[in-house]
Amino acid sequence: GQFTNLQYIELQNNRINGTLPTHLFDSSVLVKMTFYNNFITGHIPCPSGVAPTIVSINVARNDISGPIPSCLFTHMPELKVLSLAHTPLHSTVPAEVQQSPKLSALLLDNTGLTGNLTNLLNISQMASLDVSHNFLSGGAAYEFFAGMPKLYSIDLAWNDLTGDLPLIDNNDGLRIIDFSHNDFSGTIQSQLLSFAANQERGLLSSLDISSNNFCGPLPDVF
Repeated sequence: GQFTNLQYIELQNNRINGTLPTHLFDSSVLVKMTFYNNFITGHIPCPSGVAPTIVSINVARNDISGPIPSCLFTHMPELKVLSLAHTPLHSTVPAEVQQSPKLSALLLDNTGLTGNLTNLLNISQMASLDVSHNFLSGGAAYEFFAGMPKLYSIDLAWNDLTGDLPLIDNNDGLRIIDFSHNDFSGTIQSQLLSFAANQERGLLSSLDISSNNFCGPLPDVF
């Protein structure tokens, strides 16, 4: 934190412990922080003011606890990537995530998330969203996808989500969908027609809706 020109910190895959220093988040030049796979504990600190340059924060696979601070979304206008995966947050997603203007990758898998998907609506720049292996409930309404037109990959697997498979027709770039191991139900009719039409031969794409409660005839889209 005493380095006035330091822009990148990458300390992943070590045995670093202790807590995250608050003054790192007050830096006016720091762009990227990567502390992936260490033994860091405590909470994620908030900057005392606006952190104007931070683009990427990765503290996945540590022992950081929740809640997810709303300041990450309200005080970091340049934030694009946030990975808190495999940390014992046991939190909900704060509604302020919708105020993050450039957030494009949010990785919260295996964090003990509770609540529903409502606070994840209208994140217009989101390209990669992973909230799998949590305790999320409720449905995934059409508005959930319509508010993320730039989605490329979405993973909602291993939660307690219910209701019909939502219509997905506003996501031309969507290539990877995993809704497996939930409690979705109902028939599959036209919800995936647009998704199928947007796939390109030779480019990786995948769809996993296994281990749900869908019924009815096998849809023509398959």
